[in-house]
Amino acid sequence: MMKLILLLIIFLSVAINMSYANTPPSFWQKRYQYEDCEGTTVGGSPACETYDLYLNAAKHSCRLTIEGYQTDEHIICSALTDMIRIDIRFKSYSDGKTVNAYGVSEYPVGSSLFTLLRSGGRVITELHSMRPSDKLPIVGNYFEPPKTAVKTK
Repeated sequence: MMKLILLLIIFLSVAINMSYANTPPSFWQKRYQYEDCEGTTVGGSPACETYDLYLNAAKHSCRLTIEGYQTDEHIICSALTDMIRIDIRFKSYSDGKTVNAYGVSEYPVGSSLFTLLRSGGRVITELHSMRPSDKLPIVGNYFEPPKTAVKTK
């Protein structure tokens, strides 16, 4: 009888832990932003792109917009998470297609675009199939919560 009670306790504790493991941490449910500036245009204007990542970790989904110099992409993605990382994977473009506006398949469905990792209070980005620039190291401090604008009188 004692063994049965012990097994029941172990089973319940494992079941409870598994249910928490499937519940994403609330700190991943927010917006992250990265700005990539690759020099200047012929006219001298900055050639920048802004990456906005909108997470809904509770639904394991996300949306990534990339806007800026000669760029306007809207990606629907999935967000696979645990306590310290969230893996952003390509699902489709916002029009439901898996090819970009030029008919090019840049990312296979389900491929990891990048991973965000929590480390010492910071968010570290590990780039995978999405590389804003070949000059960027694969791991760095890229995506961060956007800075809030300060209101002045």
